[in-house]
Amino acid sequence: MRLDEFDLDLPGIVTAPLTRTEAAPDWVAARDSGLLPPSLFSLYTRSRYLSFGAASSFLDDREHILFSYFGLVMRAIKEGLSEADAALQLFQSKQDKGYDPEKRQNGEPWDLEADAIAKRNFKLLLSSLLATLDSTAELVAIFLPNRIANLKVGRAQFSVIETWLSGPAPTIDLICTPQEKKTEDLYNKLKPLVFTGGKEKDWLRFARILRNKSTHVTDSIFHFAFKHPNGNRYTFLQREWPPLLERYLHKPGETPATGLRPMPELLKSILIHQDIVSYAHDLRNKVTSVAETAVELIDSMYAEFDQFPLNQVALDQLASNSEIADFEAFVPVSDGGC
Repeated sequence: MRLDEFDLDLPGIVTAPLTRTEAAPDWVAARDSGLLPPSLFSLYTRSRYLSFGAASSFLDDREHILFSYFGLVMRAIKEGLSEADAALQLFQSKQDKGYDPEKRQNGEPWDLEADAIAKRNFKLLLSSLLATLDSTAELVAIFLPNRIANLKVGRAQFSVIETWLSGPAPTIDLICTPQEKKTEDLYNKLKPLVFTGGKEKDWLRFARILRNKSTHVTDSIFHFAFKHPNGNRYTFLQREWPPLLERYLHKPGETPATGLRPMPELLKSILIHQDIVSYAHDLRNKVTSVAETAVELIDSMYAEFDQFPLNQVALDQLASNSEIADFEAFVPVSDGGC
């Protein structure tokens, strides 16, 4: 169907309620299930459930652009966490339920579609969680415009915040603006969560590698499955990319270029040290913790900045980063005649 086939002179349109006096059912369900950080629901409530016309002066432009975008980002965080949880549950239910030779040898059942379903949902989990962080970065950009280099409303990415956190802490004078103080608070609260040490070092970089490579180079994420003494199988991800196992192989009588290494030493060096299911749960918890910490500060800013003048810098950034495509429809392909 084409749009010009319809009568667009509409007497009215059907939409979700523009104003609310209580939380929407999907927000309540997400809160009650424990998926949402408490600070996100607090900010949702403080903003009067994202109702039309409820913007504080800080977000209240005449065209309702900034507050509408704020609502869009808030919903994106909620949806990202909800999608991640749904993907996690389906991934876990199918992980290690597929075919392997031992099952066939032992006469155990397997699900022919399980591996494909688990792989798709693991990729969706990664994508949803990292999208949640990017949406969180958009909130930071709205409330702290020009406080973090290269973080722009409409194009914010959490990797920009990550780069900022890798540098020195912001310096502020004894007398400073509220935005300067909140920027310092954000740095001090996020840095220990993002830049952890020990076994958790590079957790965000590793998750980003997994997301990017599984999306752009499909089937490039290798894993190994081992049978535990308890009888269950557990899968472990390889932590290096590209995962070229051939470099460690050799023909009989030859020595691989990487040298001979005992198998336990090799596996511990190329694999993460927790199984993929527990990794998925811990990654979800870590991302939720980062989002919770950032949104908690945004929630306080929403209250403290309520009577501030319009955030013109954020509005201008969003306007400059807005896009519209010229595309209207594909042109039907002619059969060419004869």
